[in-house]
Amino acid sequence: MGQKTSFLNMFALYTPPEEVERSLSQAAIRHARVDPCKRRVEMELDSPCFLPSRILETACREIEKLYDLQSLEVEVFFPAQAVSQIAPQDLRELFVREDSRAMGSLAGAQWTWEEDVLHVRLLANGKEVLEECAPRVAGELSRHCGKTVHIRFHSGEILEGEALFDAMEKMRQQTMASLPKQPAFQEKKGSASPAAQSDAFYGRS
Repeated sequence: MGQKTSFLNMFALYTPPEEVERSLSQAAIRHARVDPCKRRVEMELDSPCFLPSRILETACREIEKLYDLQSLEVEVFFPAQAVSQIAPQDLRELFVREDSRAMGSLAGAQWTWEEDVLHVRLLANGKEVLEECAPRVAGELSRHCGKTVHIRFHSGEILEGEALFDAMEKMRQQTMASLPKQPAFQEKKGSASPAAQSDAFYGRS
C-alpha cells in the first residue's frame, strides 16, 4: 500500500487559519473522485481524530474559491477509540445540525461515555426532540468511526406550581444563609443621642 497524500499538501496554495490547520494537519486522502468538466471533487479522508463539520466547511469553501471549484465535498473517517474524545460542543453541533431545537434541550447537558454508549444527562426535559435526532447522529458517528454507537438520554426534573416555588424558596434560604451577617448598628463614640443633645441645648431635663 502506497503512502497516503496529506490533504493540506494536495491543496498547497491554501493557507488555512490556525484552528483549521491544526485539525487537518494529520488528515490524509483515502480516496478521491474528480470530475474535471464539472470541476467537482469528492474526497474521503483518514484522520486520527474527529473533525468538526465547521472546520471542514471552512476549509472546503475557501479551497473552492482558491481553486475555482464548483464543489469540494469531504468525508472524514477516524479510529473507533477516538469517538470518546469528541468534544461536547462538537457532539452538540451534530444534534443541532439535525434539528435547531436541540440547542435549547442540550443547554448545560453533561456528556459521558461508557464504552460505545454516549450518555447525555439533561438539566431539564426535552429529550423527545433529541431522541428523534439520536438515530441519525448515532448512525453518522458509527459509520465514520467503524463501530456501533448508542446514545442514551437522562432527563432532569421539570418543576411546576408548588414544587417550583418550594425549590426556589429553598435556594433563596440557602443563599441568605451563606451571606455574611451584618453587624448591629453602633453609635459613634462621643456622639450624643437626640435626647442628650436636647438636654444639653436646654440645660434641663
